[in-house]
Amino acid sequence: MTLTLEHHDSPYIRCMGFLYLRYSCEPQYVWNWIRPYLYDQELVTVQNHGQEGTIGDFVRSLFGDLDYYGTRLPRLPVNIERDLKVKLLQAERNEERAKKHINTKGRIEYFKKLGSSVRALYEDDDNPLTWYDAVVDRVLTTDPDSGVAFVRPKFVVTFPEYGNTETVTLGEIDIPGGSDDGLTGFDNRGNPSRMERGHGRHRGDDRGHGTGGGGGGRQYDDRRQGYGREQALMEEVLRRERAEASTSNRRNYGTRPSTTKEMFSHARDDRKRSSNLDRRSPPPPKRKRSPPPQQQQHQQFERSRPYQKTPEELAAIAEKKRKLMAKYG
Repeated sequence: MTLTLEHHDSPYIRCMGFLYLRYSCEPQYVWNWIRPYLYDQELVTVQNHGQEGTIGDFVRSLFGDLDYYGTRLPRLPVNIERDLKVKLLQAERNEERAKKHINTKGRIEYFKKLGSSVRALYEDDDNPLTWYDAVVDRVLTTDPDSGVAFVRPKFVVTFPEYGNTETVTLGEIDIPGGSDDGLTGFDNRGNPSRMERGHGRHRGDDRGHGTGGGGGGRQYDDRRQGYGREQALMEEVLRRERAEASTSNRRNYGTRPSTTKEMFSHARDDRKRSSNLDRRSPPPPKRKRSPPPQQQQHQQFERSRPYQKTPEELAAIAEKKRKLMAKYG
């Protein structure tokens, strides 16, 4: 499956792989398959005479909507479908954050400095997606396995409070405090300017959440923050569903179903219309055009003239008579 999704010969082979996933993959495994390709930049034109898009656009549309160019896709279980929409919304915000980093002067250079204090997103089976303080250990510009260059750099970060190391994308990393603490740029040394005092790694020590300082309270706060973020994303997903339902009359998805009485009424009208069509008189036969007078006289002469046998036919008749006479006398 991975070979199909990452095929290098044609983007249409990759699209066929994603269609196969959409129809046959177990719903609970869909996210792990499509996550790396949500913003794939390879160009593809899916519809004849349609606009050119990217593989990422195709994947997000395929797994975020039930309509595929007039074909109704199979529904996912409601809880899995909404969870998938929440993750797609989170990925959308990560993409917006990555573009903001690219457009902000000095931010990429700050992230590329080893040892820079940052925030990074992390989640596992026991903890929801949450921001944690981290330190940049390494910058990846190429895939370690294939050697293919990344469109955007990735970062290997370590979470000091927990000791684990993870690889994150540009959209899953941010400066300490993010965009909520009034940061306007970077100073002459390339560090974030106007940082709040005590923010960063010292914040955990001041609150007694550093080494040996009762990290359980900090973990509880982080977990609560993650659940709050998930709740906010779910509310946004539900809001979008309501907005789509209110405008779906154009596609007849939100129309009231016909009652039994209305269905029988429509069927009776159809039968009546069909019987009226059957009672219509057939169209009169088309009149054949008569040939001109000279042609008529020639046809009459040909019919009245006796048929004259050819010499070959006369010889065959005489031979047949001779054989009959010889046999029967």
